[in-house]
Amino acid sequence: DPAAPCNLPNAFLADPPLDQVVTKSFEGGLRGTLNFGVEWNAGAFHSINYDDIIFISTGGISSNEGFFDNIGDTKRMGIELGLSGTWGKLDWFTNYSYLEATFDDSFTSSSPNNPLADANGDIAVEAGDRIPGLPEHNLKIGADYHVTAKFTVGTDLVYNSDQYFRGDEANLLDTIDGYVVVNARASYQFNKTISVFGNINNLFDTEYETFGLLGEPDEIFPGFTDPRFVGVGSPISAYVGMKVKF
Repeated sequence: DPAAPCNLPNAFLADPPLDQVVTKSFEGGLRGTLNFGVEWNAGAFHSINYDDIIFISTGGISSNEGFFDNIGDTKRMGIELGLSGTWGKLDWFTNYSYLEATFDDSFTSSSPNNPLADANGDIAVEAGDRIPGLPEHNLKIGADYHVTAKFTVGTDLVYNSDQYFRGDEANLLDTIDGYVVVNARASYQFNKTISVFGNINNLFDTEYETFGLLGEPDEIFPGFTDPRFVGVGSPISAYVGMKVKF
């Protein structure tokens, strides 16, 4: 209830009577093989959530005080493309997806921490506005090179495009920037039973954010006015390990 919001909302607890969400989806795709053993796949999907339920914030330090409500229909549609193959000692792949996730109905949402909200702390969400927290573009490219029959090195690149902050369902503010992260790996197979490996995540120690929401900054830092809270990406990390198969 907007007048009596939950302080610790939990999706596994019972809510007041809400309409059940019904999803209708269509999906199709093709796959095949090109010259030189290159494999490809392509797919498309279209999904509508009828009477979708979202969490609506009424305030709190990190927008965690609020309630769940039916806000109308939401739509998710897009494509997925993939290529993979082998060239000599090199195994490679690339996967791309495009996701258009939008609200299908207009509604008024409580967002008191949004600096562009009206005097009542509300924002007007229009049909076609993007759903926060979901990037439109995702790309992953990778390869493994077999230096010898036992020793392999590899790398992959991950790209995610920008996304809106939760609490900015009306798409009024700037988005969280997209990012690119590069990882590296190596492995050595001693025999059929034992192998060792090493991974380096975020090889270039890129600074990036994976998620964002609007909150009350002055509750944490008096005098601070920026309501944007972000989830920072992991810095560079490395680890080694051993695999034993019986």
